[in-house]
Amino acid sequence: MLWIIAIIIIATPVIISFWSFLFAKSPFADFVVHAIRFSTKYISWYYIAINIIYCLLLVLSAKNVKNQLKSWNLIRNNFMGLETMLPSVSILAPAYKEELSIVDSVKSLLSLNYPKFEIIVICDGSPDNTLKNLIEAFKLERVDRQPYNNIPCRQIRGFYANPNYPYLLVIDKLNGGKADSLNAGINFAKNDYICCIDADSL
Repeated sequence: MLWIIAIIIIATPVIISFWSFLFAKSPFADFVVHAIRFSTKYISWYYIAINIIYCLLLVLSAKNVKNQLKSWNLIRNNFMGLETMLPSVSILAPAYKEELSIVDSVKSLLSLNYPKFEIIVICDGSPDNTLKNLIEAFKLERVDRQPYNNIPCRQIRGFYANPNYPYLLVIDKLNGGKADSLNAGINFAKNDYICCIDADSL
């Protein structure tokens, strides 16, 4: 609405000049010109007043927004501190030809604000540099892992981890599709609940 008012204010002098040129000696023209000038004057004051009101509302609401954010952070931090009340979660992310986005996706997952979780990335025999990029970005080393379950899946070629990223485990396996990758991830998931996502969904 404000942009319409601005156009009216800018266009008014042009309209008055054009009208005066066409009907220079007409009493009706004088009436129209005065009417336009009168309405424009009050529209201008309205435009100024409404913007002042908006600015005041913005200033008054800033304090309330700040207090509300503090309240939300306090609730969230207190809630997250109660580890015994929250179940542990294993996040499974099958990855196939994800070399362009896999590192950013894993970094985003590692920034989760949750007390107990693990991230298991399953490289499903990807022919590109998905596994290589993960190893280089997170300085992963080959490790040994024992399964918690025994769901059939394609052969696993290796496990990669880094003590500096205790919540991250990368599984390298032969290609078998998304379902097969999830089966492999479930076999090595140690937490109470399992969450399955796409590696490029973040």
